[in-house]
Amino acid sequence: MDTAFLRQENIQFGYLTVPENRSKPDSRKIRIAVQVFRARKPEAGKPPMIILHGGPGGRAVGVFSPEYDSIRQESDIILMDQRGSGFSGPDFTPEMNQEILEILAKDLKPEEETKERLALAAKVRDSLLAKGVDLTAYNSREMAADIHDLCQLLGYTSWDLWGTSYGTRVALTMMKEYPEGIRSVILASPLPPNVRYFENVTPNFKRSLDLLCDKCKADPDCNRSYPNLREDFTAAINGLERQPAIIPMDDPHKYPGGRFVINAQDMLLAIQQALYSRDNYPLIPIIIEQVKNRNIPALKRFVENMSNGIFRLQYGAYYSVICQECMPFNRLQAFEDASAKSWQGVTFYKDEFSICKLWNAGPFRAEDTAAVHSDIPVLILSGEMDPIAAVAGAELAHRSLPRSFLYVLEGTGHFVVNETTTRLINRFLANPEQAPDGQHVITQPGIPFVTNVHISDGVVAFAPRLPLQRQNWLYTAWLVLLVVLPGVSLWLAARAYRRYKHAGKSRLTFYLMLLNVLLGLVFLVAIIMAIVSTSRANFRILGFGLPEQYAIALMLPYAMLAICLVLVSLWLAGRKKYQTDKWYLSYLLLQAPFICFVVYFGLFY
Repeated sequence: MDTAFLRQENIQFGYLTVPENRSKPDSRKIRIAVQVFRARKPEAGKPPMIILHGGPGGRAVGVFSPEYDSIRQESDIILMDQRGSGFSGPDFTPEMNQEILEILAKDLKPEEETKERLALAAKVRDSLLAKGVDLTAYNSREMAADIHDLCQLLGYTSWDLWGTSYGTRVALTMMKEYPEGIRSVILASPLPPNVRYFENVTPNFKRSLDLLCDKCKADPDCNRSYPNLREDFTAAINGLERQPAIIPMDDPHKYPGGRFVINAQDMLLAIQQALYSRDNYPLIPIIIEQVKNRNIPALKRFVENMSNGIFRLQYGAYYSVICQECMPFNRLQAFEDASAKSWQGVTFYKDEFSICKLWNAGPFRAEDTAAVHSDIPVLILSGEMDPIAAVAGAELAHRSLPRSFLYVLEGTGHFVVNETTTRLINRFLANPEQAPDGQHVITQPGIPFVTNVHISDGVVAFAPRLPLQRQNWLYTAWLVLLVVLPGVSLWLAARAYRRYKHAGKSRLTFYLMLLNVLLGLVFLVAIIMAIVSTSRANFRILGFGLPEQYAIALMLPYAMLAICLVLVSLWLAGRKKYQTDKWYLSYLLLQAPFICFVVYFGLFY
């Protein structure tokens, strides 16, 4: 990390050394990564805010969200990576993520995928055990103890907790095991220990998808563009079930063989993950449509986004926690019964039941699944459309926490923190004893569904290469050349015109040359501005094309190619009269980079 920047911003980074397993006197030590953002106004004397990230197996250190900034004015912000995750030790074989991606990239039947994931999990488990990792020591109790030790070391006497997703379980464990010192708690998208959420993955996913379809149906523009969204989704799944889509990918190291085969289970998992974030909702209808229509370039970007999600967690730590605390409390038969009428469930989640049988994560403790009862003030935030941590779980936590305030965000998924909830959080922290708002269902603006998009494979290919970056040096040089060429072309056209200004066709030729140059400039400016404007509005649209109001720019290359053909014809017709005009010929040759650029990317309407 940049030490000068850390000093300038009053940020401290270091490690907390703790026993791996506190129940064993001879346990080895592990290091927990910690980052402290010191308050800008420490004289306010406010207690620190401890951020408990999700996962299990996610990370917090090095990820400072803008939502924390208002709290940092008067409070320290403490980020801490869970043991076995992020910068914390031990190293839980991060290569497992790549190997999971490679399994998903194949066209496997559900039972074949399960077999390969089981073999991978067994290999990773044996590797961890060979390194001396105590898999039984990676659980919410030990993580709560790590946080308590950190607070003692830093000399804090009271603190606030902010848990998100799995981090809410760690926060609830702290409320049960170490209540002293906790002033208040924020539970964002809670996963309380007494909720069987693995059993209910499929119905929660289907409920979230149904809500999205209902909201599309109620939106006139969305309903006009996608009048049969539910049926389209079913058609897309069935189509992939019959014939998976083979997507060529650019990175052969990430995608062995340079391809990803999307089957029905990949699609189900990808849409379920997309429903986590409200930011994705506007695009889900168009994603479903493109999958149904098998638009390969659009699906390529879809695969890239889905693949990146695989690398968000450290799966060794993830399995160590869920296999000890969650899966023994959930039943495979209940999962299958709940999934029977909905695609038989998502294989990726069903596999967890089998993986956990071999992971050897330690004995199951029934008390770890009991509801947490506490009189600590708690703010609970839940998304109406959360596909994993349903509102029902938040309501269950609310009932066992008598001094809690529950708020449900309409049209929102798993990621519930936004400007509205940030204001709610700040009001709660100012006075945790009082409800921060009298309205417990928080209305959100309607989902701005993406409609009237012109699907353009050329834009999908060109947009990621537009930033002028060192790794894009070839495309950067190409763009610079295209910007310089119009000026050179104008000069050549003027020389050709002056030389043959008395010829009958000279004036027409010059005007055509001038028009071609102007159209080229207009096209370049228009396409770049369209991409920039679209990126600012919703960069995800560029994975499919451009909004229809910008797509007219893609018609200009047709006019320019037509003019070039006319100019070539005029040159061929008059070359005997004009002999070999080096200015005219040079002008024509200079159009080649532009033609190659347009054809290479396919930037046509």
